[in-house]
Amino acid sequence: MNRSRPLALTTLAATIALTASCATPPTDHALAHDGANGCVLIRDLDTGESWSRGAQCDKPKPPYSTFKIPHALIGLETGALSGPGHLERYDGAPVPYPSWAKDHTLETAIGASVVWYFERLARRIGQEAIRKHLKDMNYGNADVSSGEDSFWLGGSLEIDAQGQLEFVTALEREALPVDPAHQRAVKAMWVQPGHGGAFAGKTGSGYDSDRSVFTMGWFIGTARGPRGTVAFAAWREGDGWSGPRVREELRATLH
Repeated sequence: MNRSRPLALTTLAATIALTASCATPPTDHALAHDGANGCVLIRDLDTGESWSRGAQCDKPKPPYSTFKIPHALIGLETGALSGPGHLERYDGAPVPYPSWAKDHTLETAIGASVVWYFERLARRIGQEAIRKHLKDMNYGNADVSSGEDSFWLGGSLEIDAQGQLEFVTALEREALPVDPAHQRAVKAMWVQPGHGGAFAGKTGSGYDSDRSVFTMGWFIGTARGPRGTVAFAAWREGDGWSGPRVREELRATLH
């Protein structure tokens, strides 16, 4: 069953309870009308019941850094990555964040969302192999034509919120056409700090044309609680919206 209702996130809070103390329904502010577009989708993985909020949940968007999750799976499946500890050396090129200016493993590159690590991985795997695996996973439009190492960063690859939710659901159930051991490894790497490991996910952020202002944010993942597990996919669009901002707003809504 799929329900679209103004208080979907209050319903989510009643369903999910990230911790035993999350018994009080939160203020329903995750998609307040402040000029930003957006979508929130939630699925109870035990019952299959779904909730939605927002009128553009079927609008394809670039995945930005949420693509690091399928990208890591493809890297492991093709042998381009040896495992979570696969090390890539920082080459000294200018980077926008100090956390990127060092050597990284797959695990730390996912945690710090290190673009250069995954650009290098994309070149190693090759566009045709990536396209094939994306089609096998039914991931978005599987279009990698816009650039060998940038197609997910505002390029040709797009996916809507429903597609993200289906991907997260399949990953949580280890039902993707990928070695289950690789799915378990990637799931272990996207667990968010705090909440006793109950909250897992990946952010993604898009910029305006001159890369001076964040204008779009994704947060996809799962949350576990005493009442079961839900999968979610959320995005917001407008000046100042980024993946971390969507993540923190969703976290606040769920407390």
